[in-house]
Amino acid sequence: MKKVLASILALCMVFGTAVTAMADDAAADSVNNDVVYEVVTVDVEDLMVEIAQRPAMYAATGNFYGNKLTGNAKTIYNDMLSYFENIDNGTGDCVSKYTVNGTAAEVQEALAANLMDHTELLNWFGKGAGNNISYISGGGICYTYFPVIEDYRVPGSEKKDTYNGLSGSYSYWKIDSNKGGDRASALAKAAEIVANASGSDFQKVRYFNEAICNLTTYDFPALEDGIYDDTYQMINAFNGKPVVCEGYAKAFKYLCDESNIGCLIVEGHIGSGTGAGNHMWNYVELDGNWYLVDVTNNDGSDESMVNTPGDFTENLLAIGSGNPYYSLLGFDPLYYTDGTSVPTPPAVTLSVEDYTELTGEKVNVAVESSTSKQVVLKLTLENPSASMPVVAQTDVSVAPAAEIAGFKQETDKITIDFAKRLDAGTYTVTIKNNEDYHYNSVSFEVPEVDKYAAPVIAVAYNENHTSADITISNPNNAGTIKYTVNGGAETVYTDSFTVDTNTPDHRLTKQISAYVESTDEDFQSSDKANQVVTLVADPDSFHVVVTPVAGLTGTIAADTVVASMEAKNVPYSLDVIYNLESGSEGSFGVDGDKIVANGDVAPGSYVVYVSARPIVDSGNLDSGDPSNLGIGYGEAVIVINSQPTSGGGSSGGGGSSSGGSKLNNKGSVSTGSTGGARVPVSPAAAGKEAGKSAENAIKDALANGSNTAVAPVVIRNGSSIGADALKAVKDAVDQAAAGTGVNVTPVVWSDVVRNGVVQSRMYIDPAKYASLTGDIKLGVELSAPSVSTLFDKYFSNNIRIVKFEHTGPFGMAIEVAVKLDLTNMNTENLYFYSYDAATNVYTPIANPMYYIDTNGYLHFTVSNGGHVIISDGPLARK
Repeated sequence: MKKVLASILALCMVFGTAVTAMADDAAADSVNNDVVYEVVTVDVEDLMVEIAQRPAMYAATGNFYGNKLTGNAKTIYNDMLSYFENIDNGTGDCVSKYTVNGTAAEVQEALAANLMDHTELLNWFGKGAGNNISYISGGGICYTYFPVIEDYRVPGSEKKDTYNGLSGSYSYWKIDSNKGGDRASALAKAAEIVANASGSDFQKVRYFNEAICNLTTYDFPALEDGIYDDTYQMINAFNGKPVVCEGYAKAFKYLCDESNIGCLIVEGHIGSGTGAGNHMWNYVELDGNWYLVDVTNNDGSDESMVNTPGDFTENLLAIGSGNPYYSLLGFDPLYYTDGTSVPTPPAVTLSVEDYTELTGEKVNVAVESSTSKQVVLKLTLENPSASMPVVAQTDVSVAPAAEIAGFKQETDKITIDFAKRLDAGTYTVTIKNNEDYHYNSVSFEVPEVDKYAAPVIAVAYNENHTSADITISNPNNAGTIKYTVNGGAETVYTDSFTVDTNTPDHRLTKQISAYVESTDEDFQSSDKANQVVTLVADPDSFHVVVTPVAGLTGTIAADTVVASMEAKNVPYSLDVIYNLESGSEGSFGVDGDKIVANGDVAPGSYVVYVSARPIVDSGNLDSGDPSNLGIGYGEAVIVINSQPTSGGGSSGGGGSSSGGSKLNNKGSVSTGSTGGARVPVSPAAAGKEAGKSAENAIKDALANGSNTAVAPVVIRNGSSIGADALKAVKDAVDQAAAGTGVNVTPVVWSDVVRNGVVQSRMYIDPAKYASLTGDIKLGVELSAPSVSTLFDKYFSNNIRIVKFEHTGPFGMAIEVAVKLDLTNMNTENLYFYSYDAATNVYTPIANPMYYIDTNGYLHFTVSNGGHVIISDGPLARK
């Protein structure tokens, strides 16, 4: 270690900053026919401090942050970048006054992104103490006055602006970005270094470290004078003049960028106690992993950081977080905590181990194709004469962790199938290096998939009752997914199964597992994984209507009628006989056109499946030939309440509900009343129910030839659920699924039931129990009168409000289904806002993923409790 390092850790740099909040433009908007000017003055050192919870890393070149902007801020970013490029090459006005159509807030966003993306263009930009940026807004125009380092101001070029109603004046200058040829000579030297670098990326990085140390020295006097000038820029480094750490880091980043080597500049602190100070260094990407490079502290001998060019070490060259120097020097990246809309870069995690230069053949890995269920890799040897490696599944890993269910290599192609569909996000595949071959890591994106609008599908049977087409429409009507039953139509995706008289189990439900990706840009993708689709007979086809008896209460006796049946559209208008199909729990039987209890039946919900066959030849059954008469089907849910309950029932087309409504979007769960006080969910009870649910789900999956299933645990009117109960659910399901070959996904459904009707449901993921910081409160109200009155007073939109008993973060994203009256609302353009009544602040929910199922339940996804405001369009002031 350098002996002087401990006392020279206060290495000079000036932190970048982000945009502070601009003044409200409401005053300007409220005055007609007059231009009212407003001024927002921001200290440059505060300009990028509000970047939300991100490491202080930014790109020295490229448009990383600019590409994250949208709307007018993106337009201004591009215009501002052209403006800076003109200053750099000496064309255009080359002054530090920038004028654009937009608000100060939009200009601040664009400027913050440019400052992070393009330090190579902004060597003239003042970032030191006392430099401010002023934004003057009025009449839709924003005038921005950039601070300019004094050495870059063209003498005698200062101009001043004044504005009516504002005190003071605002100066700007003509800029000489090349300043005596310094910039041109610096870039020429940098190009020479890049041209002379050869070998692997690591060998180039070593050369860059050496070249910079040979050119420059550390400028100790700059620690004292506090003047922000070329000492902080790569220009001095490449021109052989002294720099501080910021100049070292920018020079190294520029060389990496010009060589297509991944690199970040990192702001932060180093050291502790009296030796602590601000510092800037780099992270560099080598063979798919990130390593630390600190050229500043490499510039010197092992004994001292001497002020002489040419002395350098590699102590801090491509090291990992496990290197002794890392903890000894106390590298501490700065994390900003205030919020802003400036984009956040992807998280970068340092390798624990130092970089070790690889030997053997280089294999380039690329992603040939990917979905949420599969990724296909293409292998290309850098040396065409070498033999293609044989890769073992055990040498392949995916991050975030994803279980691999299938692995196949065909020479230069590797196909990886995942055990379960991946959540939306970025995934990285890494093949383990060995002494014979080394590989680069690759990443692929899993997009957000569209929700579907119709879980209950109308099926039109043909005359022979052996086939049907099932069509599911995308909620945006941009495309269609079609499942074909015994059909041959050209479709986006086809899944075939048979329904006919020879099928032993002709239930009207089918477990459909499919993932569809359309080539239609507007359609994007849709996910139908593990969806139990209820097939409802078309009104014109032969089917059975089952009408449950309403108001069944307590244990019912044998022969009690629980439902009536009626065959519709019977072929040739013949009489029929009814049969109760498998899956009816053995509790019921058929008596003519009635379903009756076989014996005493306890309260609960029972699904019954019914078939009907026409009677011919004086009571004899038909020949069984499906081409003659066929068979009709129906189903219903029989509800026996534990105590009297209100609520009606309805029937029709092979499905019905009694005592209330059903949520069918993720399987059929009927509702009844639940008495007693609301209590927390017991881990023991939750685990027990989860085990039962998993066993039933596995049984059904195996019967349907599926290797996936969903095991729901239904909570009715619970008060709260904690991590211990969620873990109990997950553990019970995992235990039940072990060794079965079925991948079972647990889910908790928390229902609020009123008068026998499900008012709301929260879909809670037990697998994320560890992310909870406290119990999740389960109460949900579908109105909040005081909040509704407040929003109706100020906004012209149609508004609905959902109030969660839980306040603050849930600890996970939770899908919610609510039975709201959406009359007079434009449901094609709903906007969702999170409202904090304590602070009177509402915030848009960026991606609520909402849809409306066929039972009229509105589904959306939230991460926080409190109030959710739902409006038909962006909130508009009255």
